[in-house]
Amino acid sequence: MDKEKGFTLLELMLAVALIAILAGIVYPYFNGVVQNHKRMLEMNRVDSSLSKGIEIIKRAARGSKSSSLLSGKAMEVSSGGAVLVINVPESGGSDEYVEEYVRFRLKDDGLYVSRGDDTSSFGPESELIPNVVVTDGGTQVSKFDYNSDNGILTMYFKISVAKTGDEKTSANTREVRDSAVTRINFDI
Repeated sequence: MDKEKGFTLLELMLAVALIAILAGIVYPYFNGVVQNHKRMLEMNRVDSSLSKGIEIIKRAARGSKSSSLLSGKAMEVSSGGAVLVINVPESGGSDEYVEEYVRFRLKDDGLYVSRGDDTSSFGPESELIPNVVVTDGGTQVSKFDYNSDNGILTMYFKISVAKTGDEKTSANTREVRDSAVTRINFDI
């Protein structure tokens, strides 16, 4: 009597059960890899945005000149460190400069930049760095500081990074990144 070739129902059910067990073991690992990848993408986006914003502030500070509207200083910090105004003169022709001011302002949801012809009227604001945490528990954590005696501008930003996917934390932020203190020296 010839035996028929093929799989029995029992063999097929064992194979399906084995595949299901392996999938159950591998899925959490694979899900963790996907979450880590999303986290890294978000961190790279934040780092890129932060680097760009800090570089824009540095360039404005390096090109600054003292101004009578800023009490003879090149820049001024006000509102408890939340507003930085820098005099960035624009070329108006042959060796002539027109004073122009750049305002960097920390608001509840980010750092914004605007330009103006004097220190009281500025144009529309554009978001420069999103998700900047300005206050934490009533304490200001992101701020500017300018020491006109030695010409050093210090910037400190605390950035909130949104949660991704299935993270099981109840906090509003998944992780907080602090930028390094940036010092810029001027010849005044």
